[in-house]
Amino acid sequence: MDKSPDYKALYQQAERARVEAERARAEAERERAEAEKKQSVIEQVKNQIEAERNLLQSERQPTTFLEFIETCHVHISQPLRVETNKARSTGGSLTSPKGRLCPSYLRPWKNFHWEQTKIYETAIQLLQSSSNPCLFSSKYSIHDLGRRLCRRPLASEEDLQGYQRYGVEDQVREIIDALQSVSDIFSPGEGIEFDNYVNAFDKETNSVDDQARKRSIPDQFCVFRKGANRTLLFSMEYKAGHKLTDRYLRAGLRQMEFWKEVVQRVTIPSEGEEKLLYHAELLTGSAIVHAYDDMINRGTSFGCLITGNCQVFLHVPEDQPDTVEYYLAEPNLDVQAMRDQGDDEWMYTPVTAVGRLFTMCLMSIQSPMRNQHWRNQVIPQLHVWEVDFEYILSQLSDEEVHSSPAGSEYLPSSPLATSSRKRRKRTSCRPVEKGDCPPDDSDSEDISRNPDSTARKRALTFSSSPPQRQHRSGWQFKRTDDSMQESLDFCTQRCLLSLKTGDWLDENCPNVDRHRKANSKRHQIHVSDFLRLLKCQLDNDLDHYCAPFGESGISGFPFKISLMPFGYTIVGKGTTDRRWPVVRQEENVYQILHSVQGSAVPVFLGTIDIDWIYFYGGVRITHFLILSWGGYPFNPRFCEEERRNEYQRTKKDIRRLGVIHGDLHESNILWNTELGRVQLIDFHKAKLSPSNKRKQDSLNLSRPRKRIFTNHESDPQPTPTLRGPAAEHIRDI
Repeated sequence: MDKSPDYKALYQQAERARVEAERARAEAERERAEAEKKQSVIEQVKNQIEAERNLLQSERQPTTFLEFIETCHVHISQPLRVETNKARSTGGSLTSPKGRLCPSYLRPWKNFHWEQTKIYETAIQLLQSSSNPCLFSSKYSIHDLGRRLCRRPLASEEDLQGYQRYGVEDQVREIIDALQSVSDIFSPGEGIEFDNYVNAFDKETNSVDDQARKRSIPDQFCVFRKGANRTLLFSMEYKAGHKLTDRYLRAGLRQMEFWKEVVQRVTIPSEGEEKLLYHAELLTGSAIVHAYDDMINRGTSFGCLITGNCQVFLHVPEDQPDTVEYYLAEPNLDVQAMRDQGDDEWMYTPVTAVGRLFTMCLMSIQSPMRNQHWRNQVIPQLHVWEVDFEYILSQLSDEEVHSSPAGSEYLPSSPLATSSRKRRKRTSCRPVEKGDCPPDDSDSEDISRNPDSTARKRALTFSSSPPQRQHRSGWQFKRTDDSMQESLDFCTQRCLLSLKTGDWLDENCPNVDRHRKANSKRHQIHVSDFLRLLKCQLDNDLDHYCAPFGESGISGFPFKISLMPFGYTIVGKGTTDRRWPVVRQEENVYQILHSVQGSAVPVFLGTIDIDWIYFYGGVRITHFLILSWGGYPFNPRFCEEERRNEYQRTKKDIRRLGVIHGDLHESNILWNTELGRVQLIDFHKAKLSPSNKRKQDSLNLSRPRKRIFTNHESDPQPTPTLRGPAAEHIRDI
């Protein structure tokens, strides 16, 4: 039998073994590949986690100035949406300008961007330097803030106010605080505040139900803090997008004789394009007039109108007070226009909402307020606009509101991309000097050849030098001397009490040498002379030796007033015509408290009605109670026992005379160091005993209807014969 191998079987066996080995190798290769893939995925995940962790860590790190500006714009400004559908917005009409001061002219603020650019570049040098790399909030916090603020469209002034406060104003304040920490070049003091009232008068007005009066207060104030002083920089008006649309705002802003062409227009268009344009100018003008009236009365150079997408910056030239210069900024569209021009470094220019408002604050800090002399000269010569604005608004249909009047198309208000690169080169070399000229762009020449375009719009670029002021005939001002004046300490209680009674001088008064004549130990004038001379001084000059100090109350403002050259320095409680009938009741109370003047209460010297107006905090001060300085406020609940006992002693002294104060709180309770006891002030809410009430009624019946000053304790004395500097001073008055 043939025992030879079965080659076929062996082959098949070998083939099966080979296939099996091949399969095993393939399986091993697949497993290896899968293992490598898994490892790769693991590495990718690890890298992604690490990258996200690094990104999150970097997002939570403080930012540089330019990163801060960019992040605020990208995450807070860009996502902003404004509701323009009246059906989805809150009701109410645009503020009526009835009875408000009105400008004669509107014109573009041609050098606004150039002035802002100089300031902004200096800020970059200070805040973007290697020694101050990261001073601002993280990208993460800004992103989160923007997400919450822009969750829904802004549909009312209240929505807009909240967005502005947290999305723009807080960021501006953060920049100012950082700037203060690195340099005092802009004199930022203790920084700025944004608030919806400046004093207690504004606060009280905002709390009442009278909507017409409530609307008389601007929506927001920018206040500069330096020590204990707060100075108003400018006020802001908020207008909801459904009331004043972007299109209407663009069309309504143009160079014109506003009073003649809009307010006093004889023929009112009733249809078509002319009607839309007229309403655009009327609506825009109403908002500007509200801001203008406040700027003039409060003495600020600048103002601002905010609608959400738009910022309108306003300026009243000091030598042309009947003119409003305007600059319309649209941050989102302006930045996008620069990007479209190929400029991805737009954050180097002040075109964002935060950048514009920030530089506006610095411009305002460097611009002094208009003095009392200027305001008293200007206001009587200005127009007053009276119009029923609600009726005009009712004539506009929804279709008209959403229409596009002629001239409502957007034109960029920012420079071209090449300009920012030129500025960036200069930024790295040296600070911008005040006298430097702006960059000369050839494109601005092309734009300027079209007068119609520049008359109605902002130019694409800006002139190569700031425009020269044109002095309009009819406005001639003699500016008062604003040089530094001597600040005197308050006279003592004993000093003013002796002035009132004709007693000896108080040698402890810090101003006693000014009070005496030669080596005399008596006052060289009587209290009646004091009141007459003080009124004469105030009627001639409200800008010197008369200034508000401390916190205002509900009924009046405390003023520090010095009668020169005699040096009598007292407190004048200033108030308005509207509040005067209430405040003047304090005269009667002080008469009843005659025996405790200079001890339980300040010395009351009389009242003065001034011929001019002291403009302060949006109100008009025309009356003063003249008092000695009582001391510093304190809270009797949080003080040592000695002062609490003195507080009770003062209350008993006053009640013994039949007077109950009626408004005892910290600001009306003063600790007087000179006397070592408590004094009470502000008796406009005081309650009198029946006998004192009858006495008060008798005084009211016998009081003359109008008086220049009062002095209840002594009859007017004949004017003394004075010689030397005092006589010269009186003759000058």
